[in-house]
Amino acid sequence: REISAYLQENLHVTLENELAHVDNVGRTDVATCISRAFIVADMDCCELPAAENAGSTAAIALLRDEDNHRVLYAANVGDRLDASCSFFILACDGVWDELEDQAAVDLILALSESDRAQAAEVLVGAALEEGSCDNISAIVVFL
Repeated sequence: REISAYLQENLHVTLENELAHVDNVGRTDVATCISRAFIVADMDCCELPAAENAGSTAAIALLRDEDNHRVLYAANVGDRLDASCSFFILACDGVWDELEDQAAVDLILALSESDRAQAAEVLVGAALEEGSCDNISAIVVFL
């Protein structure tokens, strides 16, 4: 959550700074600014304590007036996996508002191989037990 909170608070500011630079010097296209904003945000996120065990997916939708036409730019970038990952969890805020990241991981790690098919159900059940009233969905993919 630390990383997603960082992105929520800072990615748009980083993009605004990149775009301001373009508007001032006029040498770089908007798509490059979006790419640079993602790169800067990624480098900043790598400095956060949570970066070792967590990540996030970020999306940008930017509507600009260019030559009296509205132009929509959309882009996204997602988490990275490394060789140490044995699974990943895709879940909505109904899960993440109730379960800490490591608690969710620990629940999945505690499952026997024969119980892996119920991994998503385990996460949903744990969120319900913690009192989630939001929509709750989860997918666990074993690598």
